[in-house]
Amino acid sequence: MKRIFSILFALVLAVSLMLVPAAVSAQPKKGVPWVLWGVTGAWDSPSGYAGRSEVFKVNTATGVVTMVSNSTLNPLYGDIAMTRNGKLYASGADDNIQAPNGWGAINFNDFYRLDPATGAVIQKWSNAFTDAGFHRVNALCAESNKSLLAIEGGGVNTGWGYPTGPRLLRITLDAHGNFASITNVGTLMDKCSDGDLDRDPKSGKWYGGFWESAGSAMWEIDVTNPGASTCISQSAIKWQGGFAFRFDGTAYAGSWAGKKLYTVDVLNGGSSLAYDLSGDLAGNIYGLSSRVKAPRGRP
Repeated sequence: MKRIFSILFALVLAVSLMLVPAAVSAQPKKGVPWVLWGVTGAWDSPSGYAGRSEVFKVNTATGVVTMVSNSTLNPLYGDIAMTRNGKLYASGADDNIQAPNGWGAINFNDFYRLDPATGAVIQKWSNAFTDAGFHRVNALCAESNKSLLAIEGGGVNTGWGYPTGPRLLRITLDAHGNFASITNVGTLMDKCSDGDLDRDPKSGKWYGGFWESAGSAMWEIDVTNPGASTCISQSAIKWQGGFAFRFDGTAYAGSWAGKKLYTVDVLNGGSSLAYDLSGDLAGNIYGLSSRVKAPRGRP
């Protein structure tokens, strides 16, 4: 009897030891690189006839770029955002866009849901953003699984037809992740809308990077009272395209025409080159995004 018990005990112990490596391997490994998502844009002619975009991912540990969808004709995306549950969205221009009279004839007011595996359009909502004229939605970020924030229109360049400062918009999604409604939260400062926004995963504060003639201006965005938003620092990234935080609070920004990825000191200004992506991307960087991670204690 004792012998049988000893054999059974040995078998149980052996099985338990065999299961330990499997249990450990199932846990997330420390130091797993964080991936930023991005989108590029390009024109097929100097006159602005037809656009194209690429959806890509960047490994922030190595700078390796993975193309999710290669450059194809139409649509031309202005920015990209991913919710915590992995749904991917973009803002952009109409299919088969034409601008015979220049930039002012193009609307970047469509909203898309994309397939994260292929970058293909799953669904499109035409004219979801109602402003007419060259009022591009070039800032898009997931607020939660049920909503996104966007910045539309406005700016300092009156030649582009901006009558007022840019508006902060909240996009509400239904239970299936489809576009449900849009709300104007309020008008931001009198700055060009071309930039991006994201929430610091540590502090829970929202920040936006906006184009400036000599570089970029970083603003702390008050999402409850947009008019109270304030400029907090400057960086030397000319024509900043895209801005996103990593899970540990590291902030990244892209240079639009330079196709470079920078780390950004949001509070104190300044930036440092992280990776040159120009050898991998055909178009200019229009937007960056990470999968939204709500701060502790927040929905």
